Amino acid sequence: MTTDYITIEGVANWIRVNVKNMDTKFGEKFTLELDVDPPTKAILEKTGWRGKIKTRDDGTEYAKFSRDNKAVFNNQETVLGPPEVVTSDGKPFNDFIGNGSELALTLEVYDTKKYGRGSRLKKVEILNLVPYERKEVVENNPPVD
Repeated sequence: MTTDYITIEGVANWIRVNVKNMDTKFGEKFTLELDVDPPTKAILEKTGWRGKIKTRDDGTEYAKFSRDNKAVFNNQETVLGPPEVVTSDGKPFNDFIGNGSELALTLEVYDTKKYGRGSRLKKVEILNLVPYERKEVVENNPPVD
């Protein structure tokens, strides 16, 4: 069984890569969506990545990448925790990342016993940070633009 490590770059949205904003809709996961261009798609296909590429209303293609917070290996639950997140100069980054940020992702693409190739988000490098802005919603009032 082999594991490949690949790095891809793109503009990201819906970035949830730290414990404070982990996606808990279907279990505990660290997730993000990355815009993909034809060269990036070719890299993913070459490794056997089995994810789906979707298209937004504006025609931009993207893929969702994730990392489980916990996984079971040999009948033992193991906490994997969040992916490593660093700035472009290698310093750890522990804050929220805004939509539209340019990121470099390192993915582990590995063989599984039942399902072919699996993948896991291993590292996120912030190439160009867009500050995260939280919109406040006032109760019983729509958000104001």
